[in-house]
Amino acid sequence: MHESDVLKIDFEDGTILHIQTASNVRNIIADFEHQKKRNFKPNDFHADIILLGKNSSEDYSV
Repeated sequence: MHESDVLKIDFEDGTILHIQTASNVRNIIADFEHQKKRNFKPNDFHADIILLGKNSSEDYSV
């Protein structure tokens, strides 16, 4: 499971920018708690930044 948050910015010209972040922190916590995995490496952690833009004439939802 990946955790995610979205920041929505509405500009005065009607343009919208969604900035979404996601990571696998829940997976790492589950491995730590359930499998007692302790030897994590930097490559085990993942984070994503997703940018979605929309001008005033487009219609979509995030």
